[in-house]
Amino acid sequence: MAEEINKNGNGNVKVIVSRWSKAYKILLAACLFSMIIGTCTSIFFFMKWYQAQQDYVSMRSENSKAKQDIEILTLDYQSIFNEQAIIRDINCQVVNLKDPKGESTNYARIYWNRFSGEVFLDVIFLPVPQAGKEFHLWYYDMGKAIDAGKFRVNFDKQLQRMMSVVVADRWVVSLEPEGESAGLTEESIILRSAL
Repeated sequence: MAEEINKNGNGNVKVIVSRWSKAYKILLAACLFSMIIGTCTSIFFFMKWYQAQQDYVSMRSENSKAKQDIEILTLDYQSIFNEQAIIRDINCQVVNLKDPKGESTNYARIYWNRFSGEVFLDVIFLPVPQAGKEFHLWYYDMGKAIDAGKFRVNFDKQLQRMMSVVVADRWVVSLEPEGESAGLTEESIILRSAL
């Protein structure tokens, strides 16, 4: 212990100052300093962790979107690959269908495999039919018109599978009232093959 004498106007006052009390003050200051440093460090690392978590969520979202894009591209590739196999088949006959009057640019193409009977229609340009109407593909066998199925104008430009046909002399596309068609009429024909 150390004694300190403080001279006060009336007399001497003895103040006893312990060495330990100075050490406690230093330790208390060191503890407060380390607590402040620890708190600041914790806040810094919490902010870094929070930013990393946000980056992780963002990356997962981008990864999910990229995965969906890859799936869409895979489906598109598979569709194109299948269509190319149909078009490049050596047994496939290409039949062009044009406006018989030559008044419009309406155009379609048929890919017909005579051996398997498969028929695929490629609508290159046809207007969307008005309400209550639909397109039909017809083929002629020995002069008789037979319905090969209805089809729609699609904007994805994919081939449409029609009913199988083994023998056909000519092909036509007609615009018919919705529902079952009673039969082909000359007025309803909008595309005709050159055969």
